Amino acid sequence: MVVGLFFSIVTLGLVAALPTTLSTGLMTNGVPGQAAAAIAHLPPTAALFGAFLGYNPIGELLSPQVLHAISPAHQAVLLGKTFFPNLIATPFMESLHAVFYISAGLCLIGAAASLLRGKRVVYGQEPR
Repeated sequence: MVVGLFFSIVTLGLVAALPTTLSTGLMTNGVPGQAAAAIAHLPPTAALFGAFLGYNPIGELLSPQVLHAISPAHQAVLLGKTFFPNLIATPFMESLHAVFYISAGLCLIGAAASLLRGKRVVYGQEPR
């Protein structure tokens, strides 16, 4: 359950930051704005698992017409193994930081609840 909660927080962070980051990175490397905007709405889970598996989906997402209109240097960057993971690294790390802060807060709440619960009571024994 906790892993599902944390994964949901990471996904929400990617939903918020990934479209802007993806479209900016694509346009910086010569992709026209309209094509970049269309690709920027890639589902965050697909982006996350693509990066974890070492898969760069940009070659599949860009149409052949757009790819041929881009310079060979930009094509090499866009289709390389490091472009996509490096592109989503910042939004992913920001989401991961949020998960760590939330888990630290939950640990502090748990520690406070543990301190406030009182002495240990064993059922069937007389209190001392």
